[in-house]
Formats: sequence, structure tokens, C-alpha cells
Amino acid sequence: MAIVINGDGSISGISVGGLPDGVVDSGTLATDSVDSAELVNGSIDSGHLASGVGGASTQIKEIYTTFDLSTATGTFAVTGVGFEPEFIYVMAGEHESLAFSWGFGTVGGASKSCAVNWRKADASAKSGVTTEIAYYWPNGSHRHMIDIDSMDSDGATFGNTKVGSPTGTFTLYMYFMRFSA
Repeated sequence: MAIVINGDGSISGISVGGLPDGVVDSGTLATDSVDSAELVNGSIDSGHLASGVGGASTQIKEIYTTFDLSTATGTFAVTGVGFEPEFIYVMAGEHESLAFSWGFGTVGGASKSCAVNWRKADASAKSGVTTEIAYYWPNGSHRHMIDIDSMDSDGATFGNTKVGSPTGTFTLYMYFMRFSA
């Protein structure tokens, strides 16, 4: 069939897929002639975007661990996060005494900033802005406090302070977060 340009400007004689491969390329298309409606889902990924396009990205890693409450005062590292966190949220508890806490915080240079809320075994509750991110406080003479010492390239290092002779296993649910522009 012959290709015909009709008097009204339309073209006839071309079937769908009738042009040979390579005939139409980006140089023959008019500027802005292809928009998102014509793109196949997944055809554009971050490698095709200009730097800074696409907004902020957030990384979150959950790590579950346990901590022996009879451990002496010192430090411990949590690794396997895969990035240097900017913010940490912790939920912690000890099942026998029903004492638990939740806290969140960050470290900026030598400055620690955390908020923590805890429930003692006697069901009394306390909260505060402090340097600790988790508390275990079954009674007045035995307790364990955990603070953030540093944010590291693959997690964080925590300091723990033991008062008296607490026993049991502290279960820690830790959420490490990084917010990038």
C-alpha cells in the first residue's frame, strides 16, 4: 500500500509497526513529545535522573538482640546495619519482671540527645530527656541504663551502666534510621 498525505494533513498507508527498526530515534522526535503517559513502568530508574532529583531517601534497619543484665558496666557494639545511622529508636523489655522502656536518640559530636520512657516492675512509670536510650529498672536498688556512645559506619556503640545486681535477659528491638537528601 502506498503512503499518502491526505488533503487534511493526515497520513494513510502506514500500519502499526510498519516502520523499520531504527527509522525513528530521539533526534526525529519533537521536544517534549513523549511524557510519562507513554513510558513503560520501571523504564526510568535513579540512574536516569539528574543528581538531586527524586527527593530524600530514608534507610531503616531493624535489629533484634538480647542483652544479659548481669553484664558489668562497659560498652557493646551493634553491627550489621549497613549504613551509619543518624537516629535510633529502641524498645526494650525483660519478661520476668515486666519492666520495659522505649527511647529514641541521636549523637552529634560529643553531644548525646535522647528521650526515654520506662515502666518499673511495680507498674510506676517515668520519662525524661536524658542521655540514656533504654532503662531496665525492676526496683530501686537494681537497674541497667543504656546510652548511645557513637554512631558507627555499620551500626552504633552503646554504653551500659549497671547499678546493683540486676539479672535476666533484656530484649532489645532496635531501629536504626538515616535520612538523606
